[in-house]
Amino acid sequence: DVDGCWITLDDTQVQPLNIAPLSQAAVVRVAAPLDVAAGEPFNATVVVTDRFANPIPYTGTVRLVAENPHILQFDGEYTKSVQLNLQNPGFVRLTPQVQDPGIRRVVQWVKAWTGTPPHQRLLGDIHAHTGDGGAQRKFLSSSSPGDHRGLFTSTQDALFYMEQIAGYDFAAISEHAVRQDGYTLPASVAADPVFAAGGACDGVQRVITDLGNWWLTSQQAAQDYEAGSSMVVFPAFEWHAQHYLEVHGNDSPLHRVVLYRDFDANNQLPMLPGEIEGIAPQCLVRFLQLAGYGPDRALLVPHMMNNWPSNTDWDLTYEQGGPGELIADRAQVESYHRVGEIFSARANKPDLRGVQRLKAFEGEDQDPGRWSFRYGWRKHGAHLGIIGGSDDHAAMPGSDNTLLADGTSMQSNEPGGTTVVLSRTRDRNGIFDALRARSSYATSGVRVWHDFR
Repeated sequence: DVDGCWITLDDTQVQPLNIAPLSQAAVVRVAAPLDVAAGEPFNATVVVTDRFANPIPYTGTVRLVAENPHILQFDGEYTKSVQLNLQNPGFVRLTPQVQDPGIRRVVQWVKAWTGTPPHQRLLGDIHAHTGDGGAQRKFLSSSSPGDHRGLFTSTQDALFYMEQIAGYDFAAISEHAVRQDGYTLPASVAADPVFAAGGACDGVQRVITDLGNWWLTSQQAAQDYEAGSSMVVFPAFEWHAQHYLEVHGNDSPLHRVVLYRDFDANNQLPMLPGEIEGIAPQCLVRFLQLAGYGPDRALLVPHMMNNWPSNTDWDLTYEQGGPGELIADRAQVESYHRVGEIFSARANKPDLRGVQRLKAFEGEDQDPGRWSFRYGWRKHGAHLGIIGGSDDHAAMPGSDNTLLADGTSMQSNEPGGTTVVLSRTRDRNGIFDALRARSSYATSGVRVWHDFR
């Protein structure tokens, strides 16, 4: 700003800002498959990070103890892999050992099965934000398309972190579904009176000008990353039709992650902007049906967000006889809503880092709040499994709030959650079908082996 006037710089006049870690190695952790076949080799990866979950170069020896110890020599590297082969069926704890007592060691349990494991417990996160909703399109008057805090990350960066640092098997970047210039409804949707002017799913539209087609950009960036990766990447976006207490009598964010089974050859998956205030959550169900994406091709994952009584998301979504049923009935709603996000960085009002945050959406046993999963299960009989997500707006997706060796917290903001699916196979269809079947569980980020028996 010179003399009150803004000067516009060309892209060639702006250089990247390289941010280097200022701290030292604080955590060494192991990432490996949770289920393996005894006698068959598999890869285990040791990752070194600083107290902010950044990967950090490390020089020294890491002794990885499994059935037998393995010595890994780090020379200015942050990660190393080793091939293991567990000969005996049963559980084995993979433990990284270092000489420095100031480095926290995070172990992982692996189960070796006799023969092929009946399921693969695969880890991932389908709810992450990056700057590709906004920053890669230049800075805007609104930063809501992306990560909300300076738009400093890209799809490529976030997916790399989830694969190489968090050790995930699958991921999705789900930017907020804002409306850009030139957006039009699919023809099959526009022909429906419910989406026409004055219809139940119509409303005031807020367009972000000069944004460009961020949804196409997001799909293409995710496809490009997956092409050179072993991680499964899903296309996704986050929809919302915020209700406000003073206008609608409730205060419900109505956030949904829309997760597609697969990419479209031309990156033309349908997207419904979510900035129309106060419309029913059933509108999103009807949109996908009209656009030709049934529940075998797309899932809707509720992200409840606010743990206070005026959040009536469960009632609006599942209450029978309400106005929403005229848009999509209960059976149609349940066919798309298979799992819900019980934990993430945004799933809270008070106590960002304490026990209340961890159990906010589980709900109390005797008197579950109307925002809680217990309320949805008990009051409305909602058939909904659970997953975890990061929903990071100011942190790395896939990083949790690991305690450090001195007992302090690894991060001070936004440690996210993790989804674990029990999949028949390690591919896209196996993971998507496991989510549809509610064969899933949630953690606050740690690599937990959990058995439903």
